[in-house]
Amino acid sequence: MENLNIAFSNEVFEIWLVLHFTLPNYDKPIPRNLIYDILEKEIKTFDPNFVYHHGKKDVIDFVEMFGNEEIAIKNAKLLNEFHKANPPIKRNPSTNIYLLVEELRSWIKFYGE
Repeated sequence: MENLNIAFSNEVFEIWLVLHFTLPNYDKPIPRNLIYDILEKEIKTFDPNFVYHHGKKDVIDFVEMFGNEEIAIKNAKLLNEFHKANPPIKRNPSTNIYLLVEELRSWIKFYGE
């Protein structure tokens, strides 16, 4: 298979969601529970009643309403630049989901919304 890439997030997918709001300290690994806490804290600044539970599907709605995809892409690129010398398993925190998003956005632009 040619041109096959993998979109991953280390430690957990929610780091991609966190990056829509903030760039956490990335010089040492962040455990997944702390990533969940950061995500909840960031969304609570917009909706004080928000409580995050892993797998809670409505978190995407909150990220779309209050987050910023362009900031997330910029933050993800910074993380990947910082961790570029490490294999993916050691790149915590990091995500390359932005590559998938950029590709999908280019297809949307090409074909129209």
